[in-house]
Amino acid sequence: MSESEKIEKLRGLVKRVERVLGEENFTTLETLNTLGNALQVNEENEEAKEVFERCLAGRLKVLGEYHNDTNGALNNLENVHDRLGNYEKDTKACAKNLKICLKLRGKRERLAELISSYPGLAFEVVD
Repeated sequence: MSESEKIEKLRGLVKRVERVLGEENFTTLETLNTLGNALQVNEENEEAKEVFERCLAGRLKVLGEYHNDTNGALNNLENVHDRLGNYEKDTKACAKNLKICLKLRGKRERLAELISSYPGLAFEVVD
């Protein structure tokens, strides 16, 4: 199966998942992200940009601005703007992404502080 055929199947999958689960479902957003990545790899960057914009909008609405998946969607959009030569948009997305990363890092550092202060909070997951 060619890359174009795989992408066409992904487009169909996105439509079906949206119809069944809705546009703001986590699985729908993951499927959109997968399609965007496939388009980007296949150098279909204009369509990838549209898909990543939809994915980012959905993740912002569902997960909020300060979530790792939202950060990932913004990073994907930043990369596609770079590939398209939209450097002003790339720079703005990069600055926003950095702000989110710093805030997320701050949350992780605070959690690490709490765990070191209260060792009982730390636990290990064993298979």
